Amino acid sequence: VLTDERYQNAGVAKTFDFENAIIGNSLSENFRASWFDEALGGKTVKLTVAGAHSFDYTYFFELLKQREHQPENIIICIDAYIFLSDAHNLQNPLPFYLYDNNPFNDVSYLYNFSILKDFTFNTVKCNLKNTVPNIDEAFVWETEHNNYGKEFVLATYKRAEKAESERVSQGLLELTRENLDNITPYMEQMPNTNFIFAFSPLSIVYWDDVNQTNSINAMQEVYNYAAERLLSHPNASVYFWEDEQMQSIICDLDNYVDNVHYSSEVSFEMVRRIGEGTGKLDGENYADRIAVFFDFLRSYPYETIFE
Repeated sequence: VLTDERYQNAGVAKTFDFENAIIGNSLSENFRASWFDEALGGKTVKLTVAGAHSFDYTYFFELLKQREHQPENIIICIDAYIFLSDAHNLQNPLPFYLYDNNPFNDVSYLYNFSILKDFTFNTVKCNLKNTVPNIDEAFVWETEHNNYGKEFVLATYKRAEKAESERVSQGLLELTRENLDNITPYMEQMPNTNFIFAFSPLSIVYWDDVNQTNSINAMQEVYNYAAERLLSHPNASVYFWEDEQMQSIICDLDNYVDNVHYSSEVSFEMVRRIGEGTGKLDGENYADRIAVFFDFLRSYPYETIFE
């Protein structure tokens, strides 16, 4: 029975049988595990936490690293939102006693009245009434939202004034380095696991903000740095989509509830492409492919968004 992902993910990572694990934040929550079952083969679990950044992911990496049978694939969405966030602090507290290997401090969970009242009772009730939800819908948020479209996206977006001077990339690259430092050590510690990274298709409204702050060149450097660093690891697969279809997807605000969160249809398209190997970067093509996308961003008529 689905209750709280921050509590349940620890148990999933420790005790479930699976070959693939999705690690991510709310941008990954609309993935269905069964999609990856079909695309990659094997059993998939979701270890997603709304609002999580790279430092939050380290707790899941630690648990996966300790498994007797480490995952064959770990799928992670990456983007500017991840690269430029705080790399040293949790975004939301975790029940640490569930993420360690000390069984004695689990008393905080096992003999906790709120757990008994709020979660245990609901679990028993759902089992008795045969209303246990489909695990494939674990923590999918889109079923709670009907507010897709331009009206809703722009309602939550405050457009910045156009910056006159170009933003320098040095600070952004340092943040990106710090966030990747939370991920790349685990790629070395789990050399038999394939780490699949997919650049999230953030909406054109997100990129309007980047354009308004005169940060497009800096962000291109960030994406190039991230791709190059990840591709330097032999067990990394990196996916980036700059094709016309994906450009059309990010420009269609009916796919979004705000400037970054996309629908399950977009999530499914990402999985389909990963399964087919479409958009896979390598050391020879990553800079050219990323350049195509950022040239598109530079030439986009942003004012038409607000007409």
